[in-house]
Amino acid sequence: MLIFDEFNRCDENQQKAISDKAKESGAQFCVTCNPGYPGRTKIDKDQVFGPDYLELEVSVPPFETIAKGMAACEGVVECEDLGVKLNKLIRACQETLS
Repeated sequence: MLIFDEFNRCDENQQKAISDKAKESGAQFCVTCNPGYPGRTKIDKDQVFGPDYLELEVSVPPFETIAKGMAACEGVVECEDLGVKLNKLIRACQETLS
């Protein structure tokens, strides 16, 4: 299995060459794309991937729910409060450090 992260940063020729090599080798491959990247290249799905193309939409995970669950699994009694606080910390870091 091959995974190409931010595949839409490659130009069309690179996309085609990568996909051709992966297909020739018989490898399965998947790609991620950054829809907000200003220099992105549109992907011709039929040419690059062929008929077996499957597109999945992904979204931002619910950090607060994940943090609460992780804390609860570790036995933290105050997991609800900790999840809320960790979520606030993650959001603050995203806003100030990105």
